Amino acid sequence: MNDTEAPERTSDPEATRMDENTTDAPENQERSHPSPKETYDKVKEAQRKYGDKAGSKNVGQGTASKATGAGEQAAGNAAKASTAGEHAAQGTRAAKTAETTARAARVAEAASSETVVGPALIEAGVQAAEIGLAAAKDLAHADLTLKNLRKYAKDKAKWGKWIALIIFIVILIIFGLVLFFLTMSAQEEEETKNKSNTLTIVKSVDKETANVGDTLNYTMNFSSTIAVDDVTITDVIPVGTEFVSAGPIATCDNGTCNALSKSVTWSSKTNFPASSGNGTFTLSVKTLVNDMWVINKADGVATPATGSAGYVPPAPASNNCGGKYDFTSWPDKNPLGNYGDPLCNFTQPSLSALISSLDPQNLYWWYNVIVPRETGWTYSPNSWADPNFAGQCSLDCGGAWGLFQMGSSTPPGQPPPAPGKNGIYDRGDVNWQVQTANAINYNNLVLKLRNCYFWYWRSARDGDIPQPPAQPC
Repeated sequence: MNDTEAPERTSDPEATRMDENTTDAPENQERSHPSPKETYDKVKEAQRKYGDKAGSKNVGQGTASKATGAGEQAAGNAAKASTAGEHAAQGTRAAKTAETTARAARVAEAASSETVVGPALIEAGVQAAEIGLAAAKDLAHADLTLKNLRKYAKDKAKWGKWIALIIFIVILIIFGLVLFFLTMSAQEEEETKNKSNTLTIVKSVDKETANVGDTLNYTMNFSSTIAVDDVTITDVIPVGTEFVSAGPIATCDNGTCNALSKSVTWSSKTNFPASSGNGTFTLSVKTLVNDMWVINKADGVATPATGSAGYVPPAPASNNCGGKYDFTSWPDKNPLGNYGDPLCNFTQPSLSALISSLDPQNLYWWYNVIVPRETGWTYSPNSWADPNFAGQCSLDCGGAWGLFQMGSSTPPGQPPPAPGKNGIYDRGDVNWQVQTANAINYNNLVLKLRNCYFWYWRSARDGDIPQPPAQPC
């Protein structure tokens, strides 16, 4: 406190003694800040001790008490505001209150020139004001932090909107691309499979774009993974075009293939009698309108071979193919004679080639596991298991026949489609080509639908064919 601010000293001896005691401490000594409760207790104690003093003493005491109360209030407000960052505006009010407290303290100091307790009370008020100011600064900092958080959240929300918009645009682009590639057009190649997934049709066209009056020439290549008697393919004439021609041999819905035709049908048995399981068909149409997609779809149905295709009646046992077979002992001894190779054209490479054309994905299991296991590693198409041997009759009292040891007609050796014990494909008492087609068709068209893939053959049941492809019933 400098000379201009110090009040004139009183002549009261007691006041003089107290003043002398209070002037011993250096002016620049760092002050400690008592809590609001300590300040309040100090003021109350001074009131009790000097309550009988009159005049300016009471004025100083009252003013200082008000200052202390204001400081106490500021501290309380600061405490409340500091615990609620969302209400940081209280910091501003606390700061204003603290400034008011400081002014009150200076008034109290001036008024204390006539009192002996004024300086002590003033000190308490000033300290309370300083606490309030410190709290106000903390609250101001909290307010700034809250503002920064709000700004950060606002910025994040703004970026979130942009990100959402970008994601939406990307999804639209992907959807458009998927839709584009799924659309069948004149420049696309089409692949269609029938319900059993054994027939494949691959279609192509000679032009990417066409004008009115142009001819679009389609080529359809088909193939079957099983032996078939026939494959029929039907193609609906695309909208915006008219029929021109189809080949090699085709039929149309109105009986005559002309511009009025709405659909065209081909038969592999008619066009390719020697190889009904694969071939090529053609279709030509003329475009009638501009600015449109030409969508052309073909559907096909494969009719599995019943065994009649390629069937050759049994030859007598005397026809042993130059001593290739011995019909007097196992495995070739059987009631029919040379039923498995009546034309003497069986070879193991021929068997492998036939399986490759009918069921290539399972060539290994047929050729390397099932056939050698069923024939005792002899690969004889005339193999026969006597129904009286090793409980064979518990499986089929007609015995087990051929390369794949399957059933027989009743009596054995009847021309297909005479059925065996389990249907038309359960026939091994036929020539080796039909034996092979029957085994593959029975596995793919009968057992597979029953979830019993390969389970007819002991090789699968004994674990020689793993699961998958084998499926236990």
